[in-house]
Amino acid sequence: MHDRALADESELTRRQTTEPKTQEKPDMTEDSQNAAAQIATLCAADFATAIDGNLSVRIVPDAGPAEGGGEALAAAILIAAVEKPGATMPGSPRTAFVLRLKVSDPGAFECGYGLIDVPGKGPIGPVYLQRTMAPPGDPTGVYFGIQFN
Repeated sequence: MHDRALADESELTRRQTTEPKTQEKPDMTEDSQNAAAQIATLCAADFATAIDGNLSVRIVPDAGPAEGGGEALAAAILIAAVEKPGATMPGSPRTAFVLRLKVSDPGAFECGYGLIDVPGKGPIGPVYLQRTMAPPGDPTGVYFGIQFN
């Protein structure tokens, strides 16, 4: 009986270590599907009128965008909307692009999700804001990038 229990335990261990693990994708809610569809339609030209101007960016709290966004980043200035054709997937309906933002005082925010106000379209997100290096010759402020592939 003891030998049988050891054999069953070793078979279970073998299965756990050799069988491929599957990870289920979470179901997308209707809100997240709408947000993804809105984000998919954006292009660099949508931000042309906002370059060198203030862009409203709100940090999404841990509870998620359903809470309406969290605190605003202080004086987020859109400094560039740069198309990246080399990063565009074949067959993609839009050219990949990156938004570059300069923030005078981000507080404790380093990187994470936020909502952005797109000129003429309103708030869209969540989008991921990644802290980036300052460009040469402009050490003031803190810089963030938002990539759209």
